Amino acid sequence: MFHVHFIKWGFGFDIYTLTALVDMYAKMGLLPFARKLFDEMEMKDVPTWNSLIAGYAKNGNVEEAFKLFSVMPSSNVISWTAMISAYSQNGKYANALAVYKEMEKDRGVKPNEVTVASVLPACANLGAMEVMKLLSFSTKCWEKEMHLMM
Repeated sequence: MFHVHFIKWGFGFDIYTLTALVDMYAKMGLLPFARKLFDEMEMKDVPTWNSLIAGYAKNGNVEEAFKLFSVMPSSNVISWTAMISAYSQNGKYANALAVYKEMEKDRGVKPNEVTVASVLPACANLGAMEVMKLLSFSTKCWEKEMHLMM
């Protein structure tokens, strides 16, 4: 589709352009096109992976999103949040909470406000009050950090 024109115009190997196309196809629900382009890309960065994961999640295919997430060479807080959100938005609350807990163990990845907002519905639905209390504490710590930075 569109990427044929980008190749003709000389953008065929530009990671930013190709990532934007993967993201566009995924957001439009054209996942076969997004995946084909993703698979054809010689270089992929974390935003490229995140775009496809979020696309699968948005379209209800959390299993495929998790498969992709599981083989990512590196991830960031956005990657983790995309998976937590995918599970939470698709009613798989135990999985959302499990991914959140795994993220806490990960190599220094700290949750941000979006991560907390994504995991809260899972906590509420599972009655995971201890996690909600920890999230509340983390939020208060972030607020203190923000005031110190100002």
